[in-house]
Amino acid sequence: MAAAGCLWMALTQQAPQPPLTIEKLADDLHVIVGSGGNVTVLTTDEGVILVDDKFDRNVPEILEKVKSITTQPIRYVLNTHHHGDHSGGNTTLIKSAEIVGHDNAYANMVKGKQPGPPRVTFSRETSVRLGGKEVRMIHLGRGHTNGDAFVLFPAHRVLAAGDLFVAGAPFADYANGGSVVEWPNTISAALRLEYDRVVPGHGPISTKADLAKWNETFGAVKQKVTEWKRQGKTKEEVTAAFSTSDFPLWKGAATAWRSIGTYYDELPQETSAAGITGRWTGTADTIDTSGVKRMLPQTLDIKADMTALLVGRTGNGGIPLKVVQEGDKFSLTGYFTFEGGEYLRWYLESKDGKLVGKVWALHDSPKKWGVDGNGPVEFTRQ
Repeated sequence: MAAAGCLWMALTQQAPQPPLTIEKLADDLHVIVGSGGNVTVLTTDEGVILVDDKFDRNVPEILEKVKSITTQPIRYVLNTHHHGDHSGGNTTLIKSAEIVGHDNAYANMVKGKQPGPPRVTFSRETSVRLGGKEVRMIHLGRGHTNGDAFVLFPAHRVLAAGDLFVAGAPFADYANGGSVVEWPNTISAALRLEYDRVVPGHGPISTKADLAKWNETFGAVKQKVTEWKRQGKTKEEVTAAFSTSDFPLWKGAATAWRSIGTYYDELPQETSAAGITGRWTGTADTIDTSGVKRMLPQTLDIKADMTALLVGRTGNGGIPLKVVQEGDKFSLTGYFTFEGGEYLRWYLESKDGKLVGKVWALHDSPKKWGVDGNGPVEFTRQ
């Protein structure tokens, strides 16, 4: 809680910035840029909808810019997330406008003792309709925080992304549910929406293609950091070695990435299965075509050459294993198909020196397999 409060205080006590400017996307859609996050402005005959409202100190300038394009009052403010450079103006605007945000954005503001938390919240998606125009707010998962919302203007084919998309490197606020691991999945979901232009949280107006390219960098960063973890590099070594200059779309004024340390901790260490040997034995609850339930054994030999074999069964031979390591624990996932069309897949994890987990099996005939996968295996790592 103290960290969240300190972050908000830091965001609201920045040095004076140049005057705000306004950019036109359409006759009724504009973006106010400058100090704090970008503010998208939709004008209607019944009032104005803002997406974000910068710092509270920016409100007089925001009002001035809005008055330069319409005489209508601000009726709604849609917060893309809780950070003070996007929601600080709530302090003043909540007196005359309705504030809307995600459930978690509200919780984060309350936790951080920020003024003006949204009075209207949602969990997955909501719409605001004003003057015959619709604006959609959509939560697609974690990223910058756990309460991020995309704001879609369907008629204009414009998406306001908040800080889920910025010019430069992303920052995950782990104290408030952010996740670099989950972030690219959230963006991928947003790329399935219908729009052409994107208003980032910070930076110039962009395109959907720009967002897709920016999102690809997560994969390149994951590959590099994962490889370093495989090599046994410590968090401190990775933090010192990482530079955003290696990733042009994330490159900014500084080459250091402030989320690298927490990303290192969040990212599981993926390794090969080489060096893991042992045997897993479990039982299968089998229901045949006559409805009779039987218990059948399943035995899985784990080989040191990154393969696994079902003992006593013929099929597709050795199966490559995927191994994910987190600290002293690791898990194995794989599958096996064998004659007759039966299909077996498993998830096993290390626990107290044994591999335990679940195994599932299916048959392409009416016979179905449901496997009880609690059989332990003694294993060694070479």
